[in-house]
Amino acid sequence: MSKPGSNDRRMPTLAPRSNTAIALGRRWREWWRSKHPVMRFVGLLLILLILWELVFRTDVAQRTIFEPHLRLYAQLCGGALRLLGEQGVSVVGAVVVTKRFSVSIVEGCDAIQALGLIVAAVLASPVPWRTKPVGLLLGSLFLTFMNLVRIVILYYVGVHTDLETFHWAHRDVSQLFFILLVVLTWVTWARWAVRKQRAANAHAVPVPA
Repeated sequence: MSKPGSNDRRMPTLAPRSNTAIALGRRWREWWRSKHPVMRFVGLLLILLILWELVFRTDVAQRTIFEPHLRLYAQLCGGALRLLGEQGVSVVGAVVVTKRFSVSIVEGCDAIQALGLIVAAVLASPVPWRTKPVGLLLGSLFLTFMNLVRIVILYYVGVHTDLETFHWAHRDVSQLFFILLVVLTWVTWARWAVRKQRAANAHAVPVPA
């Protein structure tokens, strides 16, 4: 027991806990919740693209899918050129030959990577699964058709210009255009799928408890 007037010994008090760590943690959780669909989409997209490339680099895929795919494109291109009035069109394997020019359908002209990108983007999109078959089917058919149009246009570029211009149009212009076309195709489908989902949610009848 201390005497009156003596110096009291006080216990040291803890400083109040800073709210900085709590605030940072809360902001991180809010950011993750807001960005989680985007991060999940990007991660799943990359995984699917890697799997697509691994599958199509196998010997089995090359023999059973890739090479027949090239020959099919050559046949379609030859048929399109005949419809456009080209004379003496012949198709040998994956090469289309006419009296004026010839084109060889090789890797990069087949839209395999473009099809892989649209398939991966549709599958990875955070929308209801019932909307994805539409994107897979119509997106693949549209890009296949547009790639055929691209090959035919490049043929006429080769007919009416020199080889340097043809290679420039093939490597730089047409490939960039086709990448943008793939993105535009996915965006168009994604907007439709989101509208479809919102319309379904708006017409949903709540089930009584």
